[in-house]
Amino acid sequence: MILKLIVIFLLFFSFLFSQVEFCIFNSSYLYNGENATYWEETRYTLTYLENLFQPYLKIKQDENLTFKIGAGILLPFNQEDKIKNFYPFFQTATKFDNIEFIIGSLENNHDFPPCILDPLVKMTPQIRILTKSQIPIDYETFPAGIFSHGFYEYGIQLKYEKDFYFSDVYINWQLPDTEFHRERFDIGLIGKIGWFYFGFHYWHNGGHENPHPVEITENYVGAIGFRNKFFTALYLISYFLPDRDAHPEKNVFGQGIYFEGNIELFGFNIQPQFFMSSSFINKNERFISIEGDPFYRVPLYFGLNFSKVFKLAEDYFLEIGFINGSFLPAPDVAWDPMMIRYDQKLQITLNYSFPLL
Repeated sequence: MILKLIVIFLLFFSFLFSQVEFCIFNSSYLYNGENATYWEETRYTLTYLENLFQPYLKIKQDENLTFKIGAGILLPFNQEDKIKNFYPFFQTATKFDNIEFIIGSLENNHDFPPCILDPLVKMTPQIRILTKSQIPIDYETFPAGIFSHGFYEYGIQLKYEKDFYFSDVYINWQLPDTEFHRERFDIGLIGKIGWFYFGFHYWHNGGHENPHPVEITENYVGAIGFRNKFFTALYLISYFLPDRDAHPEKNVFGQGIYFEGNIELFGFNIQPQFFMSSSFINKNERFISIEGDPFYRVPLYFGLNFSKVFKLAEDYFLEIGFINGSFLPAPDVAWDPMMIRYDQKLQITLNYSFPLL
C-alpha cells in the first residue's frame, strides 16, 4: 500500500522531472553447489532455484541526479513458499564530473576476488549459512533465518572513474543490534590504477545496545597486486578477531596468494584459479574472509571454471557456468579424489525499461 502511494505521488508530480522510466530487472537462476567431503572447512551442499523480480521507477532530474524507487521480490520455485522475501529498492545517485555518490540501495558490482567476497552475492539476496565455520553464530538467533551478505546492499557508496583510475568505497548496513543478534555491517575499498589493484574489506559484528555473550567480532582482509579482466595476481592478508575485547588470544592472522586467468575460447570463458594460504606452511595461521567463498579458507585450492553468456535479445541474457575445484582441507592431510567441488549455474537475466515521460 505504501509503495503504491509513493508511485502515484511520483507520477502525479512527474512534471518536476526531466525523464521518468519504468524499469524491470528479472533474474531466474538455478545454482547447485556440490562438494564431496570436508563440509565444515568448505561450503555445505546447497541449491538455489529462485526468481528475483525487481520493478522500479528511474527518475532523472538532470544528468547529475537520478532517483530509483521500487522493490525486489524473491520468488522461490517450490510448492511450499509463494513469496520468500521483499526487499525495498530506493537509490539516490548524484554525479559530479567523474565522481558518483550513492545513498540508499547500493550498486553491488564490487570488484573483489572470490576469496574476499563470495560471487553468490551478485546472484541471490539470501546466501544461506549452514556451517558455523562461515560466520560465528553460536551465541545468536535469527528469527528470519541465517543469511550472509546478499544481492541487496543498503548504505553509502562513492565511486570515481577517470582514464585508467577507478575506485569504489562503500559501507553496507546488514543487521541492527537486537535482543536476538548483534549489529552487522561491512566496509569495502577497491582501487585500480591501470593493472595495479588494491582492495580492503572490513566486516563488523557487534553492538552495545543489547547484552550479548560476545560483544565485538571483526574481520580485516586486504589484497594488493595486479588485476584486469584477463589476469589476476594478488597477495592477501587477513586478521580475524572472534572475540575482540575478551579473548584476544583467539585472534587469527593469515596470508595467501591468489592467481586467476580468463581465457576466451570458442565463445566460452575458461577461468583457471590457484590459491595457497600461509597455513600450508604455518599451522598457526589461516586466511579467513568471513564474506568470501569459504573454499578459500583451506590451505590449498585449484579451480577450473567454464562459463558462457548467450544474448537472447536486447538486454536479455542466458548464462551457463560450471565451477570446479579441488582442495586440501589441512596441510597434513593427503589429497584424495573426494576433495572436490563441482557447482553448476544457469541464470537468465532481463533488464528492460521504457519511458513514461
